[in-house]
Amino acid sequence: MASQKHLDLLLSGKTLWDNWRRANPDVQAVEPDLHVADLHGADLRDADLHGADLTEANLQGADLRGADLQEADLRNADLRSANLSDANLLQAHLRWADIRGAILCRTNLKGADLSKADLRGAELDGAILCKAIFAGANVSMVNLSGTDHSKADLRGAILDKAIFVEANVSRGDLSRADRSKHLEAKERRPGSVAVPDVPAA
Repeated sequence: MASQKHLDLLLSGKTLWDNWRRANPDVQAVEPDLHVADLHGADLRDADLHGADLTEANLQGADLRGADLQEADLRNADLRSANLSDANLLQAHLRWADIRGAILCRTNLKGADLSKADLRGAELDGAILCKAIFAGANVSMVNLSGTDHSKADLRGAILDKAIFVEANVSRGDLSRADRSKHLEAKERRPGSVAVPDVPAA
């Protein structure tokens, strides 16, 4: 369960939370302990949550715009309909996370692990997905317009009707991606990239 002290500090407002984090720069990796915390609908804009333990946390509908979630542990977290636009999720752990309908426009997901995550209907317009891991993730109906997922690992990902308008897929690993359903590149403009038809493994 989440540390009540950490949860109270976070919900008390950005100023108190940031002051506490600055005063405790050597907090261990397992902290801040927000495991299984109920933060649905919370206003966490620009919050400093780097390295936080948010495993199985309820962040449904939370406002996380501009939040620092670098290396945060969000495995099995509920992020449905959360707004993570402009957030920093560099090397964050999102394995098995429920990200359906979330907004991740211009979000930095470089090197993040989204294995087995459910991103159906999420908005990732302009997101940085370089070296991100999507192995086995459900990316159906996801808007990936303008994203950079060069060198991303999409092995085994479900890409049904994902939109890749002007996306950079150079050197991305699409081997064994689920191509049983139609992939779309809607409203293609010059320079747009459609996902190539990958031969079955």
